[in-house]
Order: sequence, then structure tokens, then C-alpha cells
Amino acid sequence: MSTPWAPVLIILALSAGAEAEALKDPTRPPGNHGQASRQPQAPLVLSAVLQTRPARAIINGQVLTIGDKVQGWTLSHIDKNQVSLVSGSRRELLKLFDDNAVTAVNPTGH
Repeated sequence: MSTPWAPVLIILALSAGAEAEALKDPTRPPGNHGQASRQPQAPLVLSAVLQTRPARAIINGQVLTIGDKVQGWTLSHIDKNQVSLVSGSRRELLKLFDDNAVTAVNPTGH
């Protein structure tokens, strides 16, 4: 035996779920309720330059050639100890070795 209220009850049950999705979390801090929060990107780190043909660079663990992209930057030039990256009008230079690096020396001379 079917009751005439069954379709109405099903519609009400389905609409209650949609209404619950529209509610905002009152414990969430003010700001971008509708947008996912952006995670800060890791800094770009040049760990190796491979003098192959074509030349390759390892940036943040990715093997890249000229024209490849990493975190929105395009690899534009590869030298033996550094690479150049561009993003719009911005340029970034990553060095393999820091020219100003200090070598640790044992102060006692041993």
C-alpha cells in the first residue's frame, strides 16, 4: 500500500541535505568562505645543473629543460652554476653555489 505523502517526504528529505550544504561554519574565521585557502609555495631550490644536450636543471626535485615551468615560473636559461626563471615581467636567478658561502673551520685548528 502506497501513501500519497511518500513523494512529498522524499522531496523534503532531499531538500534538507541541500540546505545543510549552504550553511556556513560559524567557527570558521572570517574571510574566504567560498574559496579554498592558498597554501604558501615552497621556495625554489636549484640542486643540480646537468651539462647534457639539452642542458637540464633540477629545481625542487624536478628535472627541467629550458621552457619548462615550475610554480608558475618558466626556466629561461641554464648556466653551469645558475639558472634564470621568468614569470611575466619578473626575473629570478637561482644559484647552485653561493659565492658568499663561508666554509666552516675548526677554530682550535684540530
